Amino acid sequence: MFSGKLSGNRTLAGQLCRVLFGVCVLTVLCSLAPALSSAAQVTLAWDANTDPNVAGYKLYYGISSGSYQFSVDVGNQTSYTLSGLLEGQTYYFTAIDYNLSLNESGFSNEVSKAIPDVTPPTVSIGAPANGVTVSGTTVTVSASASDNVGVAGVQFMLDGVNLGAQVTAAPYAVSWNTPLGADGAHTLTAVARDAAGNTATSAARLYWENARSIVAAIASGQKPPELSLPVAFTVFPGEIFQAPRSWADKVYPNLIYFNEADKGGHFAAWEEPELFASEVRAAFRSLR
Repeated sequence: MFSGKLSGNRTLAGQLCRVLFGVCVLTVLCSLAPALSSAAQVTLAWDANTDPNVAGYKLYYGISSGSYQFSVDVGNQTSYTLSGLLEGQTYYFTAIDYNLSLNESGFSNEVSKAIPDVTPPTVSIGAPANGVTVSGTTVTVSASASDNVGVAGVQFMLDGVNLGAQVTAAPYAVSWNTPLGADGAHTLTAVARDAAGNTATSAARLYWENARSIVAAIASGQKPPELSLPVAFTVFPGEIFQAPRSWADKVYPNLIYFNEADKGGHFAAWEEPELFASEVRAAFRSLR
């Protein structure tokens, strides 16, 4: 809260009286609107002008000092709440009074109020999809972010450690060189921030393996790195690589399901959707 004495006077056109602002005190209180709203409200209050010719008051305000794009006639009352103001913006206020002929006095002195930005950004990872397996390749990690005032930057993180530099402009994306990491489960997060320091985090968990290390280990006769996650394996006759059960057992020690289908190929989910769905249900029925 702050206050300032209003000063100055002006002769109302067509009137012999003078409206004096010197006895008025304008106070401004700021309170936030309900949650999930980017609007705020400001309450202004002032001492009544006792001049008998005063019929009411009008408030002028804007986002530049001395320039008032908006006004509101508050009638013959001495306080008023302006709503719908935007967070992260500074507003400038002044007041006048008017007589019964609607002639206005000059502006009072100006007061201002900065509306704090307390609304965090929103952010979500778009790629790669949650829960997918990426294998032996460089993956583009992308996110979408928005804010009521503006997004200042998005920082991607891999297992809690920065993944590349902060991206300060859309499109928000970085490259993830998966072969450089360890096999297993990893967590990607995107942290968006605005200029006021508000932050928001969106996370996606990905299970991935390094295919190069598996192929290299098998080719050299060594035991490949183990993937401890539950794995289901269906071989479709039209698939390019039809792995035998012995290979799957060696690569996936926690193999919970293996089956050789009688139809379907590389795009089994598209070619045989009912069969594919039944295989998924059968594979993970024991995990429910």
